Order: sequence, then structure tokens, then C-alpha cells
Amino acid sequence: MLRRDFLRIVAVAGAAAGCGSTGDTSTNSGAFTSPSAPAVNGFLGRVSSQDFFLFDSSGTPFVIRTKQGKVERLNAQGASLWTTGPSGIGAQDLNTPVGLDSDLQQRVWVVDRALARLVRFSAQGVFQGVFSQGLLGMPQDIKFFDGSLYVSDALNARIAILNLDGALTGEIRSPELSYPRALAFDSRGRLHVVNSGSWPLLVFSPQGQLLGRYGRGARDTIDPKGQLAYALDIWIRNNVGQVAIADPVRAVIQFFDLDGNSISNLVVPGIQPRRLSFAPSGELFVFGDPL
Repeated sequence: MLRRDFLRIVAVAGAAAGCGSTGDTSTNSGAFTSPSAPAVNGFLGRVSSQDFFLFDSSGTPFVIRTKQGKVERLNAQGASLWTTGPSGIGAQDLNTPVGLDSDLQQRVWVVDRALARLVRFSAQGVFQGVFSQGLLGMPQDIKFFDGSLYVSDALNARIAILNLDGALTGEIRSPELSYPRALAFDSRGRLHVVNSGSWPLLVFSPQGQLLGRYGRGARDTIDPKGQLAYALDIWIRNNVGQVAIADPVRAVIQFFDLDGNSISNLVVPGIQPRRLSFAPSGELFVFGDPL
């Protein structure tokens, strides 16, 4: 069975800032907590093979069990509040959940990559319907912003903009956008997209204007100015203006400011980071494949 390791990194803001703007790589910046260590918040030890958890836009923790086709909502202490049903391909099933976010009514929108659709649950975990079926191709991530849902529609090389009925109301396209993956909005309302093209990170306005690019690099070295070999996930701490990018090829997390300027990079001991999530407290949870 494939194994996915994870670490909890505390004081990451201080660790990243402490490296300065030169991008010095460090294997011991921050405090790393292994999965076997005790955790006051109860999250550690809840994640098993190929699972990961994240915090939605309101700070609510969820476990996504992609291989099992399940989503689990947790309370602040890490106890399970509800879990979706077994994996399947039926009208009320999840098959391959890979991302989620909640709207202002705390309804949970889950991206099902294999079935190319969105599934919505109430805040209490009650199934509320399937949405956007037939509109999406290999969707990767979802973010709720200003009343709309933004979905990385990978096979269609666009960001689909949907209303809360799942209907397409707009799209973001660009010649530079190729197989978009993870999404994150910053405090200025700009959308950062993890891209598969020549620039790993693209920045758009909510209406689709290309505003910037960052993270371009080669695969052979860790560049001190924040170049990336392969960007896979993004998470933004807007209260401190910090962008974290998972680069599994170099086994580092690259940190940028909101304008794409490099702050530092951080080598994660023993892990090729694939998924990231900042807790409201500022702790960074890193999930990836063991080296």
C-alpha cells in the first residue's frame, strides 16, 4: 500500500521570515512534529495512507480520503462530526474527492475528480445534490470567492466560474494556462493558480485578467530567488502575506510574498511535499510521499 507521510510545522512564519530574502534553504527552520508525537489539537494521527486534511475558507478542518472516496468534517479538537458514505459512482456518491470549500451558508462543495463534478453537502453532512456534471474535465480544486465558485478545470485549460446552482457564469482562460491545479485567493482578491505551463504560478483578477507570474525555474537546482521545479499545491496566509508552494521534485516548500517575491525555502525532512494546509493558528500541515 502506498504510504503518505505528513508533518506539522509550527512557527513557520517566523522560520520563513528568519531566512531573510536570500532564500537560504534550511532543514531545521521551524519546529517539526512527527505523526507519532502528541498533538493538543487532535489532528495528528488522524491521517492514514493517501489521506490529507485541509481547512476551508472559514477555518473548519476536513479530512479528504481520496482513495476511499470520503470526506470527513472535524471539530476544533479533531473529533469527527460527520463522514460521507462509501465510494461509488451513483448520484449521491463520491469517487475521488480532491478538494473542497464552503460557501457563506457553510454548505460544503466537494470536487470529485474522477466523476468530473461537484457534490454539495450541508454543514451537517446531508447530501444536497450533484452539480456541474458535463461542464468539467478532470477538476482539481475549488475556492469560494465573492459569491461564486472557482474551479480549476484541468482538461479544459481554464478556471470555471460557477454560481451556487453549479451553472457556468464565466471562465478564466489564457494562452499561458495549462492544466491548472490548486487555487488560492489572496487578501487583495487576486487568484493564484498552480499551473502546468512554463510559469508554475499565474495570478489573475477574479474577472480573468492576467496580472502576474512567478516561480519559473529549472529542475536541477534550488534557486535562491524562489524558482520552482514543479509546483503542486498552494496555500496563502493572508494575515501575514505569505504564500507557500509545495515542490515535490526538490522536496521543498517555497515561500513568497503576495507579489511573487521569494522569501525563503524550507526543506521538509523525509517528505516530498504534495499537499499543504495552514491552520487558522498559523501551523502548516504538510502531506507527501516519503523520500
